[in-house]
Amino acid sequence: MPSWSGAPGPAHAISARPSWTLRAPREISPHTPGSLAGTGRGPMVAMPAISRFLPDPRLRQCYRVAVAADSAAAWSAVRGVDLYESPLIRLLFMARFLPGWVGAWIEGNGLGPVPRAMPIDRMLAPGTGFRLLAEEPGVELVAGAIGKLWEPRIAFLATAPEGFAGFAEPGYAKLAFSLEVAPRTFGGSWIGLDLRVDFTDESAWRKFIPYWLFIGRFSHLIRRTLMRDLVRQLGRPRRGS
Repeated sequence: MPSWSGAPGPAHAISARPSWTLRAPREISPHTPGSLAGTGRGPMVAMPAISRFLPDPRLRQCYRVAVAADSAAAWSAVRGVDLYESPLIRLLFMARFLPGWVGAWIEGNGLGPVPRAMPIDRMLAPGTGFRLLAEEPGVELVAGAIGKLWEPRIAFLATAPEGFAGFAEPGYAKLAFSLEVAPRTFGGSWIGLDLRVDFTDESAWRKFIPYWLFIGRFSHLIRRTLMRDLVRQLGRPRRGS
């Protein structure tokens, strides 16, 4: 299980277990930018794209895994991943959105079709709440959403990428995540996942905390499972490399 601390600390990614940065109000967390940066084992990333959108988040969770495949193959796997190929991830996603489906059914709106697959492009499709913020093919993809994440039925706001960083309407959370690929010095690749959440005011931050204390462990399990599945697909590097 991840360790929690209200005090600022470094946020660097190690294996499939995440590091956490959870800041108290108005504190500044001295972290190195980029989930593949500053570890001494991967290439330095001076300013990853995600930092243009959420440079100093209240909560940050990073993962990094090494795989045997080269960067091109690793990026192809990351960009083409289907989250619902994992029964566990599919179950956790459905459990999170069950209250919204039930509410829609009670209001007579119907449940709508439940998707049988969840590739990244479908997750970022119009109407899902998430949108593509930036992408450098072969290197990094950044996606984000703005909404009241703690509500059973999340009402996401449609915000253009250029308006994401400056959005400041009170009462909202801003969430962004990046998927990154970089070559390893002795062969193979690094795959990194960087999750960041920030808030437009203290009220939203306070509402989010109890929600995250409950849902955070399951949210973490989704990302940990994703990273482990990528390692199984792409292979582990040779020992000593």
